[in-house]
Amino acid sequence: LARELEYRQLEGNTLGKLGTAYSDLGEIRKAIEYHEQALALARELEYRGGEGVWLLSLGDANQVFGDWDTSLQLFNDALKIFESIESLTRQGETLSYIGELQIKSGEWEDARKNLEKSLELYNRTTPVGAIDVLVNLGELDSVEDRYERAFSNFQKALTIASELELSPKKVKIFNKIGRAHLMEFEFNKSQESLVQAKNCCESALELAKDLQRPLDQGISLRNLGIVYFKYSKIKESKNYFTQSLDIFQTLGARYELARTYLELAKTLAENNELLEAEEKTKVCAFDAIRRNFKELEVRSYMLLGDIVWKQDNSQYGYYLSAVKTASFNPKIYTKTIFLLIDRMKRMEKDITIEFIEALKEVNIEVHFGAFLNALASKIHGSKDYSIEDLPVELQEEFNNFPIASK
Repeated sequence: LARELEYRQLEGNTLGKLGTAYSDLGEIRKAIEYHEQALALARELEYRGGEGVWLLSLGDANQVFGDWDTSLQLFNDALKIFESIESLTRQGETLSYIGELQIKSGEWEDARKNLEKSLELYNRTTPVGAIDVLVNLGELDSVEDRYERAFSNFQKALTIASELELSPKKVKIFNKIGRAHLMEFEFNKSQESLVQAKNCCESALELAKDLQRPLDQGISLRNLGIVYFKYSKIKESKNYFTQSLDIFQTLGARYELARTYLELAKTLAENNELLEAEEKTKVCAFDAIRRNFKELEVRSYMLLGDIVWKQDNSQYGYYLSAVKTASFNPKIYTKTIFLLIDRMKRMEKDITIEFIEALKEVNIEVHFGAFLNALASKIHGSKDYSIEDLPVELQEEFNNFPIASK
């Protein structure tokens, strides 16, 4: 009986490993099929550790398809099991997966809590497990514009992966570093950031091809599409984007596909190909709404607002949609507020007044509401306002706000 039990556990592990192999090759549906078989067998044998592992693998696979609700449920189910059997390493791994998902969904505060708890658990068990946590923390730092911290976390992860010769981990790290350098370039316009982005993305693509990891290839190609656009190599940029879209379409990787449409649309808009840019942005917005990719939805509305405003500077409806959608997350809401203030500076006086009134109706942030009231008074020529209670950043925006003559 013991031998039979051991054999069947081995069978389950083999099924699970086949699922992981197919996942690495980008055949996610086959991966799910094998992981579900492994999960069923683990439950039949009441093998709790195996059940948790295959729940985790299924959650990761569903994440590729953009089915985040299912992924989160599977991750939480796995976490309960690992807590019950007191597996600290697996708890750390699961919390890292949850944190990664929360970064994508814009739940940044919860992501940081889970990732820091994950890192603490790994520090008590095995350092190699910390690679993914450090990468996720680096990405979180990037989206919060903390680039020095981001690169520090990425470098720690890369050092561990290089020492242990973990090439699949290095692909992901190079892609994340490349993306962070692109974000840094948008922030400081440093050519050094762009050069670093190009080098990292090319390294990631070469490794991903060698290892036959199509999902990672798609991400590398998308990043290179952005890089080459920044170098004004439009034809090469579009070629990289097309290759990336083809891969994600084939894989059914809905989140990465939507994100790629948005990044392509941004380059098209900057190149004044507005009709095609609008079309691609709406594709992203549709998927974002349908699959609850809230952060992508906000970014889509902002880009649509920019595209429409370029064609008719009296239109601001999409900007209102962006701020309403951003209400799901305080940090994204604040970021959106400052983006809208930047847009307002370029509007004509009458449109600015209209836009302020429209924003006041949908705004949910007290300080921004006070800012809008004071700004309206300033534009109308009244001195009946006070900005003393505003945060310093809003005071600076108010003092630097140009008042159009007409």
